[in-house]
Amino acid sequence: MKKYLSLTLWKKNRLMDVSIYSNPTTGLVTIDGIDTELDNFRILNYLGKDISYLVKTELVNNDKLILDLSRLEKGIYIIKTETTFTKLYK
Repeated sequence: MKKYLSLTLWKKNRLMDVSIYSNPTTGLVTIDGIDTELDNFRILNYLGKDISYLVKTELVNNDKLILDLSRLEKGIYIIKTETTFTKLYK
């Protein structure tokens, strides 16, 4: 069963929709959103250290980003996009 986190935000009078799933994950996480949301994503560990370099990514059609977290240990991580800040459980 996939669990979804869907966020709707307003930024500069523009509606922004971001969906992040599957959470918790066993490895693959998908972020759906517009390309400006996905351009500057970061993954942080529980200490706030940027560990994005450990994660393999695949951009699909400029509106879907697939993250491979298989290299990360089990734990709680933060996914940060342009306008969102989300806890992710692995």
